[in-house]
Amino acid sequence: MCDHEHYENGLGPIYSVPLIDTLPFNPDKPDGLRQQMPSPEDLNGIKDYRQGARVCAAYEVLLHHWRQQQLQISRLQQQVADCQPGVFVCVFCGEHVGASAAVDMADAVKAHLRECQKHPAKAALDALMLMFSQYHTSARRTEDGREMYDHLCMSAAEEAADVLIDHGLIADDQLVQP
Repeated sequence: MCDHEHYENGLGPIYSVPLIDTLPFNPDKPDGLRQQMPSPEDLNGIKDYRQGARVCAAYEVLLHHWRQQQLQISRLQQQVADCQPGVFVCVFCGEHVGASAAVDMADAVKAHLRECQKHPAKAALDALMLMFSQYHTSARRTEDGREMYDHLCMSAAEEAADVLIDHGLIADDQLVQP
């Protein structure tokens, strides 16, 4: 975004647009030549002349549009940054997911999608888990106390077990082996 300075409490006299003091002549070189912009006093001084109000209004409208363009530039720069290697942006919730030293990108994405409340698969996985939980064997538990699920009772749900295991919702050791 372009570097600029604001007048303290400086608002335009027509539309009350926040005024700026200076703009860099070349946005790519903000430390270079700067253009002095009209002050609130400058604008108040000309607004009472015959065409002054129109000039003040035009300046404020242009300044407003300039600010909108600066916001758009910032959004586009963020989108470019989001496309850098090592960053995944979830299309469902907009969260940025990145790999770390301990987790590779594929595992980071899987972990995010497993928890993403806006992902369409989340509802399906929750429904599978609910169906699957109806087949749990309450008398048997894993060594760390998690419920075990009776594989023999679920001929239609055998593939569901694989899906739930693949998504990390249950582990292999939670299935009663035949």
